[in-house]
Amino acid sequence: MGSKTRVLHLLKSLNIGGAEKSTIFYCNSLQNRIDFVGLFASEGFYNHSDMIDKNVKIFSPPKSVNNFYFAYRNFVFLNKIIAEFSITHIHYHQRIFIPFIILIKIFNPGVKIVYSHHNCFKDFINYFIPADKIIAFNQSLKDDLPCFLKKKVSIIMHGFKKLKINVEPKSKVQNIGYVGRFTEFKRINELISAFAVISKSFPDTKLVLVGEGELKKQFVELSLKLKLNKRIVFLQPAASEEEIYKNIDLIVLPSKTTEGFGLVIFEAMGRGIPSLTRELNIYTDVLRNDYNCKFFSNNLTIKLMELLSESNEYKTLSENCISDYQKLQSIDNVVNEYLENIYI
Repeated sequence: MGSKTRVLHLLKSLNIGGAEKSTIFYCNSLQNRIDFVGLFASEGFYNHSDMIDKNVKIFSPPKSVNNFYFAYRNFVFLNKIIAEFSITHIHYHQRIFIPFIILIKIFNPGVKIVYSHHNCFKDFINYFIPADKIIAFNQSLKDDLPCFLKKKVSIIMHGFKKLKINVEPKSKVQNIGYVGRFTEFKRINELISAFAVISKSFPDTKLVLVGEGELKKQFVELSLKLKLNKRIVFLQPAASEEEIYKNIDLIVLPSKTTEGFGLVIFEAMGRGIPSLTRELNIYTDVLRNDYNCKFFSNNLTIKLMELLSESNEYKTLSENCISDYQKLQSIDNVVNEYLENIYI
């Protein structure tokens, strides 16, 4: 079966993001298991890294996928790729591709369509998702989809390239971190405001914000306004996970809605870094409050104060993160499931 399978993944871009990073990992693992693996995506951060295996074919559309004025040009280019490389499966990861997928099924009815549902959207667009098979990474993501689509859904948790290093539990919180995009729904302003309060009691603690996005300038200005520009560190994204997490002791994800299970949580767990997240159903498959993480509702400042003050509790969370990380699936096991149940 594998040698006849030719998969093309569709992403908006190869910029920093959980969907983008996980898709690259799956492509890398697939490339020596099937006949062809390709990525259709506008250029971004990962194009200039060594993260993508050289055997994964990359196709950059003529114009940004976000530019609807050039949707026709992009579709013609995509359709040409499907024909030229005899694609058997289109696997798309963002709903912006729905119009393309509808046209693909008209012009290429034999191509199988796979969709990965990365986020909880809770909106009407979910009713228009076309797919032969759908992947949800946990039950909450499946529940976000309408009933008539659920029969097509397979719940397959993310897989990871397991760390092969001996990780020692961390003993205390020195630096609080956020890793991800600087967008409105991530609620980074709430984290900065909470840090402004706790910084008075913990003068040696820093806030490390790693990422890019349209609101970065606004957050830099806010740190200046709060006179915390020497305590809030803004770092560029990095392909190396070691570079990202080396100066972080606690990951905080304040997102309230439209969120999937953040890859950063898994990446942090493998390094003994606990997370402090909003209490959302999407996290409960892996995270357990007061065991390997802390949940908060509207009391972010209080929870941060507790973790900074209680070193014994924090160390226990770190130990449990390391232990639970060992139970997570490897990326190769997940790819096996894709080959057996999805790309058929």
